[in-house]
Amino acid sequence: MKFDSTYFRDEIRDGFFVHSFMKRAWAAQIEVMNDFDEACKKHGLQYWADAGTMLGAVRHNGCIPWDDDIDIAMKREDYEKFMEVGLSDMPDCYNAIGGKHNESNEWWEFITRVINEKTIHFNDERLNKYHGYMYNAGLDIFVFDAIPDDEKERAAFKEELEVLLDVTAAVAADDSNVEECEGLLSTIERKYNVKIDRSYRVKNQLFQFTEDQFKRYSGINVKDYVQIVRWIYWGDKHIMPNDMISDLVRLDFENTTVPAPRRYNEALMTYFGADYMPFVRKWEGHVYPMYVKQAKILEEETGATLKRFKTSIKSLVECEKEEREDFTALSTQFSDLMKNTVMQVEDLIRKETDDTGILFDLLTESQNLAITFGNAIEGRFGEGTKTVSLLENFCEECYNLSQGMAPDANTLYDIISKIRETATEELKDRKKVLFLATGAEDWYYLDPLYREEKEDSECDITVITLPCWDLGNFSEQTVCHDNRDGYPSDITLTDAETYDIKKECPDVVYYQNIMDGYSFGEMYPEKYYIAEIKKYAKKLVCVPPFVVDDPDDNDFRMKTMMAEFVWSPGVAYSDVVYVADEKTKHTFKKILMEESAKRTFSDDTEEPSLKKFASKGFKSVWEKKIVVREDVCRERIFYKNEKKPDVFTEWSDIITDESGNRKELVLIKAKPGYNIEDIGLYCDDIKESADRFLSEGKIPVVIVADNFKRWELDEINELCDYLKNKENCIYLEDKRISDEDLACVCDSYHGDIDHVQTCFEKLKKPVFIIKQFKVEK
Repeated sequence: MKFDSTYFRDEIRDGFFVHSFMKRAWAAQIEVMNDFDEACKKHGLQYWADAGTMLGAVRHNGCIPWDDDIDIAMKREDYEKFMEVGLSDMPDCYNAIGGKHNESNEWWEFITRVINEKTIHFNDERLNKYHGYMYNAGLDIFVFDAIPDDEKERAAFKEELEVLLDVTAAVAADDSNVEECEGLLSTIERKYNVKIDRSYRVKNQLFQFTEDQFKRYSGINVKDYVQIVRWIYWGDKHIMPNDMISDLVRLDFENTTVPAPRRYNEALMTYFGADYMPFVRKWEGHVYPMYVKQAKILEEETGATLKRFKTSIKSLVECEKEEREDFTALSTQFSDLMKNTVMQVEDLIRKETDDTGILFDLLTESQNLAITFGNAIEGRFGEGTKTVSLLENFCEECYNLSQGMAPDANTLYDIISKIRETATEELKDRKKVLFLATGAEDWYYLDPLYREEKEDSECDITVITLPCWDLGNFSEQTVCHDNRDGYPSDITLTDAETYDIKKECPDVVYYQNIMDGYSFGEMYPEKYYIAEIKKYAKKLVCVPPFVVDDPDDNDFRMKTMMAEFVWSPGVAYSDVVYVADEKTKHTFKKILMEESAKRTFSDDTEEPSLKKFASKGFKSVWEKKIVVREDVCRERIFYKNEKKPDVFTEWSDIITDESGNRKELVLIKAKPGYNIEDIGLYCDDIKESADRFLSEGKIPVVIVADNFKRWELDEINELCDYLKNKENCIYLEDKRISDEDLACVCDSYHGDIDHVQTCFEKLKKPVFIIKQFKVEK
């Protein structure tokens, strides 16, 4: 499958940080799902996105940012056929684990997992197909079984299965307690007239027997289906009508689509309740992220680990600078020496002394310092300054004196006086500030700081947008982006290649590239790694391009992902790190203290005092370093809303009234997810809503979602034509404008449940959900 080269970058999604390696895990799972989808299409098998995957498709148009697996569901009949013939049509590397395929005797769940490999792999062909993800990737199949329509029969069936599940759970995985469960096993044998072999994998026999009971009503025409384990333990709310899970549409999901019930709103309410759109991140379910166990196995067996930032205690405590002359101190030293020399020359001119020895010593020292000072001037101010030219004259005069020539006091006095006068005017030691931006789209974090520094007339500002290479499946550099388009018009950019940080030695560097070489998705020039910049800059200010929503110490998933960018070279080596609020500062400090204890290393050269310092968790270092700057650390959507980007310039005549004021814009998005049995009524409601808003002096901005168009019904085609030809109605093609931009520009939302809805709610703008349309019975 094709993924855009930028897909694998670290990013914030819906307020949650998604690490670049998690992106590769997602991509690998989507590849598995694509192969699964092809096999199902070939054999005419139905499946649908289940639970969190269905919610992700509806609410996020892809993976839930804090989720790491793919769940699909199948009816028992389709599942059995897939296991019989479909699996064999997938690539040879695929395996199924679960049910009758529990060969390892380790998988004790009524879920089948289809995986691309049972072992960790570094084969080039495999890494290329699965986008650099070396661990096994897969999807979970939840089988839905038919249940009887008669209420008494259904209750009895449920009670019977609950007993079987309890007995199955009671037997240990290694059958070590079979004797203790003898009474339960005998009861099952008598009731079902079966024989359980006590000498061979009793646990497996029970699992297979219980699963056989699940499918008792397969092939019978019933109205309801359910995933049995959910039904037993979580109740009747998980029952799905047969007509709902048989009528499927395809929803957008990352770079592909997934099948889901056409009435996905109703389906999601069975899982998550009526109000399923608000974000809920606090659940465990399984180890997160899912590759942690495999990473541990890889490290234990080979010693290899994912690239993770490590550093020494000393490097964290001390910012090791490149040895160089301090220009200010050098200038003061030279000025003081010149002052003493002038005093000696004045005494010589007035004939108050005839001792030239002191003068010769001063001139020799001045000559040596003048050479050093001249080099420092050229390094800071470039070549061609008058001061350097005068210093060269001074050095020449000093050389003449060293050859035995008598000193010309008046000439010396004139040269020294001119040096001091010219240097005072020409060498004003202006503050040098360097902004290292990761691109125009992230500039809004740095812009307030740029405006702040610009107010200082004694400040020279340089802005560099760093070129960025996307990384391929083998961490090789692929596409290069210069990221220069989109900066404010008053900002002049300096080329990253021509800027010499060793020569410039800026006083302050504001930077956003915090990962150095530890990203799995992108790479910036090594000369601008923080480990290099810190050698030449007096002060390092880290402005992370990642602002998360509501960080919480108890939110294990958020904290786990945040650690990937909080514990980074940019944050660890900086002098100051800007964060959004006190809560974020607290979370940063806690992560830094925990990670510095785990990931720093000491060797025999480390000083005892540093080891003692490290044992305290660097608390004082992080407390001083992390600084709250709400004006800088703003989430992108709020910043865009503040700037009000005018993405509708081509419709400026429509959206502006006679007084030049912009009319109220109402976004209408047709993406039906309800029990809509009469598409005609639904389409008529969209038309009437657009007409009503126009009559109220508002401008309807209408989108008919791609997945709705895929129904290819006459009513939908007629709706699209009606809206396209409606005067003063703005009709947009789906995906033309981002959801964030739509939420920022439009004033309210009227439509179906969708990701764009969450953007409007985040900005506290009105949201109205279209009503359901059912045919009267």
